[in-house]
Amino acid sequence: MNVEDIRTYCLSLPNATECLPFNDTSLVFKVHGKMFALLPLDGAEPAVSVKCDPDRAEMLREQYAAVRPAWHFNKKYWNTVFVSRAPSEQFVREQIAHSYDEVVRKLPLALRPAYAATIGFFDGVHCGHRFLLGELENIARQCGLSTMAITFDRHPRKVLCSDFQPEILTGRQEKEKLLAALVDKVEVLHFTPELAALTASEFMQTVLRKRLNVKTLLLGYDHRFGSDCLTDFSAYETIGRRLGIEVLRASQYTGGVQHVSSSAIRRLLEAGDVQQAAVLLGRPYRLTGVVVNGYRIGRRLGFPTANLQPCQTDKLIPKPGVYAVGIQLGDEHYSGMLNIGSRPTLEQPDAHMSIEVHIFDFGRDIYGETLTVDFRQHLRDEIHFTTVEALRQQLELDKQACRRLDD
Repeated sequence: MNVEDIRTYCLSLPNATECLPFNDTSLVFKVHGKMFALLPLDGAEPAVSVKCDPDRAEMLREQYAAVRPAWHFNKKYWNTVFVSRAPSEQFVREQIAHSYDEVVRKLPLALRPAYAATIGFFDGVHCGHRFLLGELENIARQCGLSTMAITFDRHPRKVLCSDFQPEILTGRQEKEKLLAALVDKVEVLHFTPELAALTASEFMQTVLRKRLNVKTLLLGYDHRFGSDCLTDFSAYETIGRRLGIEVLRASQYTGGVQHVSSSAIRRLLEAGDVQQAAVLLGRPYRLTGVVVNGYRIGRRLGFPTANLQPCQTDKLIPKPGVYAVGIQLGDEHYSGMLNIGSRPTLEQPDAHMSIEVHIFDFGRDIYGETLTVDFRQHLRDEIHFTTVEALRQQLELDKQACRRLDD
């Protein structure tokens, strides 16, 4: 991102304005008179200073070398992000947006954007979720409101049940990106025991009304929230009327396919049915990981593989077997095949569940790089072959099957 890119993005935020103080050496971006970003114009390195609370500031400085406390202010609530170094454009935008939100939340309600919102964990952002968010869009436009999806930074059951180990369909960044394409704003709440303890009334008053300025709440057809476990939809309507929040019940999704839920998609993936899972998701199931060192045996067979270590340990891995996949490496796209399993033919003494990707028409060394695979079709289960040559011949047949999908 350069200075002009940052300026354009800052001014795209609602009610954002700019001025030129400090002897015309900096751009200051404000919302209703309150500053949320400072962009120096005379520095050797483009940088933007953003506002954040001390805990977030410390987290940013620990994780990103290109972030440091801003010297412009005698306050610890500002940090400078160097645009010309490590941070991606997405990272810089996220920090500016967070700073903007921090300032907006302190404005009087009358000056803050009003929202039509819905709540959920939205794991997978599947067809049912998309139907709900489409209905939210229609309601919001009729009421002259912006749309908001309220979700959580971790699976609620992971907080409520210490021994619960979720197998999620979408990591946080992936989920936020998918949601951001469907609503005006994605609000990620930090799910804690304290948040879980709030009754429906307390949550609607402290979080929805005071913090987020929600005017209309669309509840999923069978969704409920609050520690008091209200089961009667009219109870939410009554609370909403008292707080000035219109509570509506979403229509039931009838998309002409089997019952759509995150649990149903997990079951399909665990059975290896990635094609039907893609139908319910509305897109192929995706896995992102870092290429790490492996045994390099595939290279000797004529099928060099990238040994993939998933970026998220709680991401669901489909059933062991061989799959046709689409592969994204940076801005480049390839076809390939992927094996999930323990390589029984090779009988490695420390064999463990591995994920190995063979990329067609590719020969570059990519150790340490991040790649993403989209599951297209399950080709076969993992097989124990009596000889390595038999394995090589089967891999050739697998490759031909994948190639036919591209025809």
